[in-house]
Amino acid sequence: MITYLPNAIDIEDVVLGAILIDKKCLEKALGIIKPEYFYSPENENIFKAIQKLSLDNKPVDILTVVSVLDETYRLKIMQLTSRVSSSAHIEYHAAILIQKYTAREILKECSSAAQKIYEDDKNVFDTRAALLVSLEGLTLGTKKEVVTIQNTVQSTLKTIRSIQDSDKKVLGIDSKFRDINKVLHGWQSPDLIIIAA
Repeated sequence: MITYLPNAIDIEDVVLGAILIDKKCLEKALGIIKPEYFYSPENENIFKAIQKLSLDNKPVDILTVVSVLDETYRLKIMQLTSRVSSSAHIEYHAAILIQKYTAREILKECSSAAQKIYEDDKNVFDTRAALLVSLEGLTLGTKKEVVTIQNTVQSTLKTIRSIQDSDKKVLGIDSKFRDINKVLHGWQSPDLIIIAA
């Protein structure tokens, strides 16, 4: 259905080239860019290799990136570094990559929703709800799924039953306060509790 997906492969190349020649650029980019932002599978693989080297506290340069990948990437990586005259605009270029990625994801979600709407057995309101949740997830930078109230209630009841059946008095993190532990069974994972004096 979709024949063209938004991309900026030239910007991807510049970003990767800047990362390879400037350590400060590498640090900035790793904080902003995710592998899926790259449209080109080759560029995505190069970025994953750069991420891996950085996580392993190894130097990131042409030779080390090629060693993580294979020799077929050597020419591409050398071309990337030759295209870069400055790494000063990495944030701007990263923003372009994020915009193109977001546009692709919106098109994919809308295309999928349109396909579901044409199917006779799908409820259009469920499709609409799922589309809204997935689009909201894109704006927040997270992928979300529609959770029905039935599933939520069942999950909550299961948690309550496991607490009731447990012999432990503290199921979460011990608060060190007997009365709080008695009521809450300790601090639970989704809790954000601030106690101020």
